[in-house]
Amino acid sequence: MKPFKRATIHFFLAGFLTAPAVTAKEQPWLTSLISQLDDASPALTVLNRLPATAGERAKTQALAGRFRQQTFLKPNWVINKPEKREPDYHDQRAVDALQGKIWTMYGTEELGDRLPWYDPKKRVRTLARFPHFDYLAPAYFHTQDERYAQLMVRHMEDFLQEAPIEKAADVSVHDDYRSNPWNWVLLLWRIARWIDTLDFLQNSSSLSDATYLRILDHLWKEADWLVPRMNLGLHNGTIANARSILYAGLTFRDAKQSRFWEQEGLGTYKAFLSSYFYPGEVSIELTLGYSAAVLSQGLGVYEGLPAEQRRPIRPLLEDLVDGHFGLMKPDRSLPRYGDHGAYDIRPQLLEKAAVLFNRPDYQAVVDNTTHTISPLFLSWPRESNTEMLSGYYAMRDGWSKTAQYLSIDAGPFGTNHQHGDKLSITLSADGAEFIVDPGTSVYNSTKPGPRYDLRFGYLHNVMTIDGVDPNAGWDQHYQFDTRANRWITNPRYDFLSSVYDFRANNLDALAQRSVLYLRGEYWILFDDLMGNGKHEVESNFQFAIDTELELKQGEVYARAANGAQLNFSTWPPDLDRDVVVADTVFRRTTFPLRSPNIDHKKGGRGWVGTFGNHSPIDEHQSHPAPALLFSGSREFPMTFVHVLRPSQEKRLSPVSLELLKKSSKSHSFKITHLGIVGRVDYLQWKTGRPIPKGDMNYTPTGGTWIRTDNDHIEEIIVLNRQEVTWEQGVWRVEIAFSADVEGHFKREGGNWTFYLDEFHDSPVHITRFDLTADGELTRIRQVVDSDGSAVPLSAFEFKPGLRYVLR
Repeated sequence: MKPFKRATIHFFLAGFLTAPAVTAKEQPWLTSLISQLDDASPALTVLNRLPATAGERAKTQALAGRFRQQTFLKPNWVINKPEKREPDYHDQRAVDALQGKIWTMYGTEELGDRLPWYDPKKRVRTLARFPHFDYLAPAYFHTQDERYAQLMVRHMEDFLQEAPIEKAADVSVHDDYRSNPWNWVLLLWRIARWIDTLDFLQNSSSLSDATYLRILDHLWKEADWLVPRMNLGLHNGTIANARSILYAGLTFRDAKQSRFWEQEGLGTYKAFLSSYFYPGEVSIELTLGYSAAVLSQGLGVYEGLPAEQRRPIRPLLEDLVDGHFGLMKPDRSLPRYGDHGAYDIRPQLLEKAAVLFNRPDYQAVVDNTTHTISPLFLSWPRESNTEMLSGYYAMRDGWSKTAQYLSIDAGPFGTNHQHGDKLSITLSADGAEFIVDPGTSVYNSTKPGPRYDLRFGYLHNVMTIDGVDPNAGWDQHYQFDTRANRWITNPRYDFLSSVYDFRANNLDALAQRSVLYLRGEYWILFDDLMGNGKHEVESNFQFAIDTELELKQGEVYARAANGAQLNFSTWPPDLDRDVVVADTVFRRTTFPLRSPNIDHKKGGRGWVGTFGNHSPIDEHQSHPAPALLFSGSREFPMTFVHVLRPSQEKRLSPVSLELLKKSSKSHSFKITHLGIVGRVDYLQWKTGRPIPKGDMNYTPTGGTWIRTDNDHIEEIIVLNRQEVTWEQGVWRVEIAFSADVEGHFKREGGNWTFYLDEFHDSPVHITRFDLTADGELTRIRQVVDSDGSAVPLSAFEFKPGLRYVLR
């Protein structure tokens, strides 16, 4: 007769045996569990009612009866228990698991009866998290098929047998998680999932009383083991550790340590939220997928807390959700800065936050309506000159899925999972993604590739100089270099200017990237490269999967799969241009490789990884996608200018960019609207400068934008300028201020309005405003005050954030 396998025998006898045999050094599991009960616990009361002669079997039945009736928190914190059963429920992953095929985020692997808890070579690396219970538990709930319950019980019993808590005495939470089931990326999830699984299996005939209590004994000991080891500093694992400890404390009130677990978990949770996130922004790791995932865990903990414990936490959490909401792309995802993003923050963040914080604006996005969102809340951050320590900004014209949107990473590199993405952008419009971050694939997988390492700087939407690409170097985030960023936002335009210092990479150069957004119309992207001598430069733009690129003289036209278009007009026009797709040649990089360790190989441009939260496209591979590359040899200082005009309702009204005048101090451009007769915009831009040796300072740049219709000036935007002087054809404009100004002029009938942006912290004087058209000079001399009276222009103080009428 062929003998049974060990695990099969163990499962078969689970309902009949009591405690497994123990060595002389081990405490019997029942005695151990009883010793962990609180003196005033109902479970101990149940035991005390038993006769003094009660044996182990009676105690086991009494205790299990108590715990099978206990109330679990609702909702569960990891595996949510549905309210109603679906009779036609089917999950192929659960069906496959019955045949030994276990699916995790790394793919599917056929496993025998002996599960690989200690195997450095295993591919399904997170098995000790018990991720397969996420689909086995719901399958059991809906179908009531005991085979699913039996499999979960067998796997928990196998873990108890092969990984008793005593073995944890010799390991650290930092030991390799492929051979250490108590590594911090595994234990915290196992504790929470086992708690939820007990809720699903509470009345299952497949879970014997003895096994139920052995699981509790093990769980409580693992919680005790984790408490002094749960603080991993400002890393996403800390909140997950604290959450699991707090969850155990709130769930198992019979445990002697439950109040201690609650206190330690809650204290660490509060401290972590205040330190791991920039105030009202994203996580200091600056990987937005982790930021959203950690915040989601934070909301889950908040939801499970009593009302009195929620109150001091609410303002902090609500501000953090706002920070993610403000960066959200039109498709409801987050940009993939760092290793990955979040592909839809509605189920992850907004659905729960809308209810918890009574936020109709969140609910409007969840429901795909926009009428409840304030028109003042468009770009992020909401206010000019805000000190954004993350350095992440977003420019948009609305909240619909067809809105225009551009984000930029103008901050440090983050503390973990860094990519070389300083000054990288993403752009969406007309219901399509155009320029995207390359992202990454699942770190390790049982599936075939290709999987390319996409962390390197030159693969992002940045500048590369002499083969040196932006990289993390030794930047561990604490530079706070975002204080030099210049951020302007108001109902007419957004403007951001930031810098990357290549001198940290032993290259005597600075790259200053500035973006001007004419809200609802187009973006102008300026790249000022400051330094001396001739350099090889590259400017890369990674487009989304299935985007078609057409190159014309000085123009690029991008067409998305949904028919949306992007007109890409560039100066200088004589740079080499190339569309690169699925390049397998690894180019030089200065990016230092750090964890995580991944099974990807090094490649070239033209790949996109889609790893995030439930991406609709395979996360296990890198996917070909076109990259637009500008390259050439240029004398520094030099300036790149790109005008990016998206379609609206799939109709494109393109623009063309033409250099009018170039000097050592400024460039003047003409932007012609090819689809609007008579409309021409003009741009005057202060150029970069040489960098004297030893000079570590730089001056934020600026310029002037002017709109004309049929040679009549209609609008003027002043960007960090004290004087505006421009003559073009039949018109001339001369404006002077008492200081550098950020503001907007607009002709309205016979008058002009002027808006001084809130960037300023003090009033400004206009000392001169002269307009000449067809040889006729008009001098603006008065300001109409709030009471309708006229005040001389030269004597009037313009206050930030207000609009004034001039005549």
